Amino acid sequence: MSSTPLSNDFTLTLDLDLPGLFTRYFTAWFPLNPIKHGRMTSHDPVTGTKGCTTEKSPITSEILFKHLTVEGHVGRVGCLPGTADSTPVGCVDIDRKHYDTDDGFQKVVQDIQARCVQHGVHVYPEVSTNGGMHLWLFLTEPVGYPAMHRFLRTIVTEAGHPKVEVFPKGGAADSSWIFLPYAGAAIHPRGLGMTYLQDQDGRPIPLEELDLWVKRTPVGVVAHVISQNLVGANGGASKATLTDALPSSRSDLDGGKFDLLKEAMLRKPPEGAERHNSAWAFLNLARRMGKQQEMLEVMRSPGFMSLWFADGSRTPEQWEAELDRLVQGKSESHNREYGLTFLKEQGWELPDLSKPQVGKEQTNKRPDAIAVLRDVIMARLGKLPERKHVPTRMSALQLLAIDIDPVQFIIPGLLTEGLGMLTGRPKMGKSFMSLSLALSIAQGKAALGDSKACEHGDVLYLALEDSQTRTQDRMKIMLGTDAVDDLRLDVWWQIPRLDLGGLEALMDWLESRPRPRMIIVDVWGKFMPPCPSGRDEYTFLSEVMMLLQQVALAFHVCILLVHHTKKPGKKTGEDFLDQAMGNTAHTSNLDVLMMLDRKRDRSDAVLHVTGRDVHEQQVLLYRNEKNLRWERGAQRPDAHVSEVQMTVLLYLRHGETTIKDLKQHLKKSETAIREVLTRLHEMGLITMTKPTSGRTVIYTLSSEGEKLLGEVDQLNIPDTPVGPEVWDGVTD
Repeated sequence: MSSTPLSNDFTLTLDLDLPGLFTRYFTAWFPLNPIKHGRMTSHDPVTGTKGCTTEKSPITSEILFKHLTVEGHVGRVGCLPGTADSTPVGCVDIDRKHYDTDDGFQKVVQDIQARCVQHGVHVYPEVSTNGGMHLWLFLTEPVGYPAMHRFLRTIVTEAGHPKVEVFPKGGAADSSWIFLPYAGAAIHPRGLGMTYLQDQDGRPIPLEELDLWVKRTPVGVVAHVISQNLVGANGGASKATLTDALPSSRSDLDGGKFDLLKEAMLRKPPEGAERHNSAWAFLNLARRMGKQQEMLEVMRSPGFMSLWFADGSRTPEQWEAELDRLVQGKSESHNREYGLTFLKEQGWELPDLSKPQVGKEQTNKRPDAIAVLRDVIMARLGKLPERKHVPTRMSALQLLAIDIDPVQFIIPGLLTEGLGMLTGRPKMGKSFMSLSLALSIAQGKAALGDSKACEHGDVLYLALEDSQTRTQDRMKIMLGTDAVDDLRLDVWWQIPRLDLGGLEALMDWLESRPRPRMIIVDVWGKFMPPCPSGRDEYTFLSEVMMLLQQVALAFHVCILLVHHTKKPGKKTGEDFLDQAMGNTAHTSNLDVLMMLDRKRDRSDAVLHVTGRDVHEQQVLLYRNEKNLRWERGAQRPDAHVSEVQMTVLLYLRHGETTIKDLKQHLKKSETAIREVLTRLHEMGLITMTKPTSGRTVIYTLSSEGEKLLGEVDQLNIPDTPVGPEVWDGVTD
């Protein structure tokens, strides 16, 4: 169990296994060094001076989680990511203090990044705490530490900056360590922490989304770069060998079966087998087990010589020199990665050397955060003292005979217990409506100017897109002179994402209030978890929505999600159910859906409402400019006419016209104009007259159209066509 501070006076207690969840996210990309690690023991915020200690012991999950939950610099952890003999992770460390100007520092960063791009290497920057830059890369398969060091050293040298530090610094797991990113990520609202990786455009990558945005560099790139630089300037062979960097350095074979591989090799070669290439193949297989050195020792033994070269074709000295050429990458065998297939073709009998598949699946499988969360939430809901046992099976006669509590309305006639959603285009007034509804319930007053008051209760309003100043200003205007002694409203401006402790925070709030009635999430996109890669988006989102719904029903509250509609111009159909942004799972799992439809520069609107237990309706609203609240009102005569359609009607007021005339006047395409005219004709506001000769259709106002414009005139609305931006939603 862990506690995460959410505000000055509220603490979130988590029952979720966050240590296991976050450490699995982290170690999937940064393997924990089994030999040594470091820790920051002091930090001077003025000079940036750090005190560190090195411990020759492995990083445990407990140590890592302390790093992921640290609240300051002291306690941060570092290591050289990898296993005892190989690593899939490398880092270029560009220290800011080594450069006199920002331009000089940025040039070094850009030069190295450009060189990585040329080689096809994906690097992800991390701004260090002292203003420097770490460029991290991740390989598809691990390579030996000497190979990773040589590879990175080649990159920075080619970029013209050979003095830049690289990690690993040496050829072993116990060489110098580097501070790891994502310190404090487990308690950060966005999962970032003090330092974090960024994508190519500089956007932060949360810890739990690394597998969505980070690409691994093919290990063959390492082999290629090293193979081009094996011979030094003096013509001598490099100490770093190509064999350390080849794809065969991966540990995808079972090291526990090395004795079986050795037994298969320690026999007389099959008739006609290519002994030199066979030796290279056995070395490759041993390297894939992490047993290259052990295999070399076997190949140098007298027993091996007596079996492989009983014909005297090679002396021990000749064979030793041949092995050296293999190891140093000088042999022509390096043009191919000989392995299992080659040996079988040569007639060698080999056992199954693969790792157990079950173990591999368990190692690579990413935990499903929503599945874990669902188990925790359902167990917690089951402990509610007032939770009734509801039979899941009964006969129709039993159903008719029992007493069932009626559906409870949070806002009379509009919002019931359960999961609701309020949608609308940006800047339509959704946040004003959300805050107005919250205040109505928190005051025990009528909502939207209705005659029936809401039941007084506690409300939580998540203003995730607003500032405290804006919320305060709006609230003062909406409340006016009302008494606030019993105003039961809490406002949060930050909360962890739903799958990172946010849902538990909502449950903690629900359990802490005497009469909770509503939670408003404004906006849903700031709280919604992303769909993990490889999962079906509809299924994932349905699980999330159903989990929210179960929490709402268990506590007899309404959780209202504020969400956007799709961009105008998309073919969304006439049904407003189709207009919510994103997957259809958003609306298929709701108890109530509302869409606020308002025209620009107008104070009136239509609230479309539908749901499981509410009457489908269109509530006519206007915004009271004195208190900024939405209230029920009479419908304007042109409420059903769009701005585009009104533009055409106002033009037709001056007389009959044609599509050609409208095209010239409005500067829009014929297709767009024809679409609007067809709709106006269907609404009975214009007439279409086809001449007896010719093909030009004449359009005029109908009597209904003239009546409509006359009623609009009485509202003293300026007779000015709207601007061209309103045509953005019409096919062009």
